[in-house]
Amino acid sequence: MKTNRRVIPYLKRLAACLLLAAMLLSACKPTPEVEYVVNKGDNKAEEKINATALPTTAVQSTDSVETPNSLETTEPQAVDTASPWGESSGQAVFPDRWEGNIKTDYKEMIISADVVTAGTGSYPVELVRKSSYSNEDVLKVASYLFHDVTGWRDSVKPSREFLMEAIQYVSSSDMSEEEKNEHLDILSYELAGASVSDDDITPCTKAAELPVSAKGVAVFTSSGCGSMSLFEGNINVSTNLYGIVQPKSGWGNDPDAPEIMPLISLEEALLKAEEFFSAMGITGFALYSSDEARCANRYSTEVIDTGWQLKYIRSFGYAPSSVREYDVSSDGPFDFDNAGKWGRGVTEFSEPVKEERIVLYVSVNGIESVTMTNPYEHIATVNENVQLYDFSELTEKMKLLFTAAINNPYQSEGYYVIEEMLLTVVPQKKKDSSDYYMMPVWVLKIGDYVSIGDGLGVSPFYIPGEQVFFGWMTLAFNAIDGTRVSLPRG
Repeated sequence: MKTNRRVIPYLKRLAACLLLAAMLLSACKPTPEVEYVVNKGDNKAEEKINATALPTTAVQSTDSVETPNSLETTEPQAVDTASPWGESSGQAVFPDRWEGNIKTDYKEMIISADVVTAGTGSYPVELVRKSSYSNEDVLKVASYLFHDVTGWRDSVKPSREFLMEAIQYVSSSDMSEEEKNEHLDILSYELAGASVSDDDITPCTKAAELPVSAKGVAVFTSSGCGSMSLFEGNINVSTNLYGIVQPKSGWGNDPDAPEIMPLISLEEALLKAEEFFSAMGITGFALYSSDEARCANRYSTEVIDTGWQLKYIRSFGYAPSSVREYDVSSDGPFDFDNAGKWGRGVTEFSEPVKEERIVLYVSVNGIESVTMTNPYEHIATVNENVQLYDFSELTEKMKLLFTAAINNPYQSEGYYVIEEMLLTVVPQKKKDSSDYYMMPVWVLKIGDYVSIGDGLGVSPFYIPGEQVFFGWMTLAFNAIDGTRVSLPRG
């Protein structure tokens, strides 16, 4: 869809003017009388976390449907009493969809969200502690990837011989002159400081003899070479010394994006990943993203092979999601700071921390690269199935907040769409402690739109394909007590 080019400059100017007006007038805006989802510091969430676990029962999903202009959410259907625990479990019941519409004089919010849960019926809370990977961890991964190590060099800097070969390849390639000159400039710069040969390789017979350093170690095998590093407690091991993984999604809308045709199916790649996790003794992770990818020489762009980039995240049985993938600061046009105490208050558990992730690149040759970041040490399971906040009560409080937030004349015109409501798990700082709770959190994925079909006014309905999309923003709520929490960053 082509965007009306006259719309965007106007909106940018309008947004800038209105943002300035909002900054000047925000101190004068009245605070709504209603408290929406406010943490009163009464330790109710802590009490629930440490309470006796609920019996586990199968998740029973129901449909929740609203008329387009209603502000009321239809109550979920009753729990099936034929289930093992029936209503005695006391656990929340979630609909498959959350539908609704909130319209004020200035803004509109369409609630058209899939409600995504893991479907396990069990919602644990884990106590974890920030950790770092060790040399032993790196060597364990390297031992799996490198089966025939012959030597190593304590730097991944390429040799003069290698760079000369790369220059020859680029010079004779069919890439554009602009791209060719760009690569030749980089190669010439590297060549000026390169070693004469690979004579400085230190022989070794076992991967366990390899040193590990922040700047990386070049690993040489009888069939090629790779690299490994341990930087700020994070692992990176690759069987391609000068290779760089390029996922298909990373090319965006580039008209020159290559066609990537992996020689291995996704199913086969996932099986190889499972074998890796089993060999490493890694548990508690779930796949949240798979992408066709290729490995190319970072110096010459020569394609080494094709495969899949698989991203895993710590889930502890919850629906996997990397909230950072579409996380945008909520300090933008959606004004929460003046929407009651909920926007300004500090919740009981809230600190932006990083997610624990594992990224694999898999080709027909097996696992080609492994990146493991932000590890947490598991301390204990605090609650095997914690009581979650009632879904209908939570969504009603959310709608009160949204109504106050969008009823603001100082925002640019447009509308928002809540497109997903995901029950996942993120680390939250434990009160008066350096430890973290891996606790259930609802994440709302919200799209920011402007209608182009009928002037610049707000759209009365959500019509995919007939709007200008400005970007995602996400909001998160503690699934135990309903308060707003921070999402992982960085």
